[in-house]
Amino acid sequence: MRTHTEGYVTDLAYVSHFQRELTPDFIRFCLLMSGADLPECAEGEPFRYLELGYGQGLSLNIHAAAVRGEFWGTDFMREHADNAQGMATAAGLGNVHALNMSFADLEAYGEAGNLPAFDVITLHGVWSWINAENREHIQNIIRRHLKPGGIVYVSYNALPGWASFMPARELMIRYVDAMGAGLDSGTQTRQAFAFAKSFAESGAAFFAEQPQVKEKLESLQGESVQYLAHEYMNRNWQPFYFEDVAKELTAAQCGFVTSMHSQVRLDAYLPQEVLSALDAAPNTAMRETLYDFAVNRAFRADLYMKDLRLLSSNERQERLNGLCFALSNPLDFFYNLERFSIPTQLGSIILREETIVPLLVTLAEKSCIPKSVDFLKNHRRLAGMKEDQLLYLLAILTCAGYLHVARENVSQESRDACARLNRVLCEQAKAGEGAPFLASPVTGTGIAATRMERLFLLARADGAKEPEDWADFVCKTYADSGTVITDSGGDPLWPENVLPHVAAIAADFAREQLPYLRAMGALPA
Repeated sequence: MRTHTEGYVTDLAYVSHFQRELTPDFIRFCLLMSGADLPECAEGEPFRYLELGYGQGLSLNIHAAAVRGEFWGTDFMREHADNAQGMATAAGLGNVHALNMSFADLEAYGEAGNLPAFDVITLHGVWSWINAENREHIQNIIRRHLKPGGIVYVSYNALPGWASFMPARELMIRYVDAMGAGLDSGTQTRQAFAFAKSFAESGAAFFAEQPQVKEKLESLQGESVQYLAHEYMNRNWQPFYFEDVAKELTAAQCGFVTSMHSQVRLDAYLPQEVLSALDAAPNTAMRETLYDFAVNRAFRADLYMKDLRLLSSNERQERLNGLCFALSNPLDFFYNLERFSIPTQLGSIILREETIVPLLVTLAEKSCIPKSVDFLKNHRRLAGMKEDQLLYLLAILTCAGYLHVARENVSQESRDACARLNRVLCEQAKAGEGAPFLASPVTGTGIAATRMERLFLLARADGAKEPEDWADFVCKTYADSGTVITDSGGDPLWPENVLPHVAAIAADFAREQLPYLRAMGALPA
């Protein structure tokens, strides 16, 4: 039967996923671009991080392996907690505290003196999916356990972007109430989405007059039932206006600093009348609200600071100059792109190749090791680029996922922890489990790696020296798990063509991806 805990689907585990926005170094970069920074840890005190609602715990574990400090989290689904702590235990990560508590229980746990003060508290995919009582528990946790100068990351479904889809989602909930009694969440979700799609095609006036809603339903057909159930079918499901969230976090003594995606501004694509209204906004809350209407924003990921303090311009510039960046993929990946584009609410921003390529080539030098802002702005290849332009390019390329914030100096402790965790993540690929990521101590974040690529790495770690041997291991593993290998067009391969096809992929991987992963410290033990 369908099971809810305070309105939340709990009889169906959520998908395993890594969320890049939760990465401490990425958070710090966004803060610096906005004139703020993470608090300094007191001498002898570790960096402490709390993730509220960690799901399967992949982000929590990757960050715990790649970043030195204590990483705490809570999730009230037992299966999630077991998976998260089990991953940490298998990887030997003693700095992970994956609690299995509701927000009310966590608040009480903290009141009993069991929680430390945190530098960063994050909530991804939580705020829009809980009731007001749980939001109040979160406010209390933040108020009592976030350090002065500490940072809150909160993401949520935003208005007005979700306004048109809200009736369709409500239709599915009411359909479940009327037709789905006694069924599990997965069955209810599949039936509800099938009904909504069918009804949208029936000629009903709402869908005819709101074609974007029908398009949204069609675009969701390929998503997993786990994602759909948790994203759309919880009883508590509410998009918010920016100001309403800001007021609740003000009650937790936190002030708004910036949006994680504020560097990708769309001012050049907005009418002058809209820009004039933005300039005339009397305060930050109104300006953010107007901007959300201007771009019809449907999702926000924002940073708040307790006891907000901004840096001086000299402090900000000095800290930015010391930041390092690395490519998110080998250079060949970028050469194979048809164009450099950044998707936005108003369409894609196309970046000029003659501006982007010199920066990417410079970052690829010396086996893609991280390069500081100070190094980049003094490099001969980028001599014609003004400092503000360089920072803007680094910002939008990082927000777009083309670059990672990175580190020049990485501790052996972090390298070893990532190698152990990557072994666990590669082992998961044998059974077709796990998300397509590896942990990188160089970037402090997750690096994309498909199931096949993780199996190549596992074979290599276990002594297979040649790409042909890795390919043989992949073919046997896929056959054992009943996975069909397809060609680039998605068609199943004839049996005699499978091994040569995978061997060619393995050879490309050895030539292009493997050196990059080695440079990022993202290989398994």
